[in-house]
Amino acid sequence: MNLSPAQEAIVHGIIKDEASQSLSACTVQITDSQGHLVTENDSFRAGFRCPGEFTRHLPAGRTIVRVSRGFETQFEQRELDLVPGERQEVSFLLKRNVELRRLGWYAGDSHAHMLHGERTVPVSFDFVALTARAEDLQYLSLAQAWSLSDPTPERLQAELQPRSARDCVLTWNLEAPKNYYRGDAGRCLGHCWNVGLRGRTREGVDVIQTLI
Repeated sequence: MNLSPAQEAIVHGIIKDEASQSLSACTVQITDSQGHLVTENDSFRAGFRCPGEFTRHLPAGRTIVRVSRGFETQFEQRELDLVPGERQEVSFLLKRNVELRRLGWYAGDSHAHMLHGERTVPVSFDFVALTARAEDLQYLSLAQAWSLSDPTPERLQAELQPRSARDCVLTWNLEAPKNYYRGDAGRCLGHCWNVGLRGRTREGVDVIQTLI
C-alpha cells in the first residue's frame, strides 16, 4: 500500500511480559482503517510475529491492534484513532492466566516441517525461532526438509543452538523412514518419527543420510 505522508500515521508498539517486565515475543494482529489485516510473511497470514517491539506505517483512522502469546496468556487489544502525519505510541503488558509449567506441563511440537515437499513458502531459522517464542513454546523440533543445501547434524546444531534459550529449545528430528506400498511414493502406509537423535552413530555415520 502506497500512502503519502499526509495520509499515513506511524504506530510504535512495545509489548512486555508482566512478570519479568522484559520485551515479550508475541503475535500482532493489526486491522487498519481500510479493513486490511497487516501481514509481512507468506508463511503466516494471521498477522505478524513480533520480538516485543514494532513500528508500522498505516493509513490514518480507526485501527485495531491485538496482541497474543500462546495459550497461557490473556490477549490484549487496543483501538486507536490514528492521525495523519503523527506517531502514536502503544504499549501492552501480557499477563499469564495460568502457569502450566509449574504443574509439570510443557508446550511444544515434535512434528513441525521447516519446509514441506512443495517448498512453496520460504521459512528461515530466525523466523522459526521467533514463531516458537511468540507461541510460548518450550520446545520445537524441526523435521526435513530444512533450509540448508547439504544438511548435516553439525550444521543443524550450529543453526539451532544459538537460537535456543532456556525457556524455548530448538531441536531437529526426522520423519523417516517412510513406508511405501511396494515402493510407490504416492501410497504411503505410514512413517516413523525419530526424536532425540544424536546426529551420528557410534561409528560416525550421518543418520540423516541413513534414514532419509
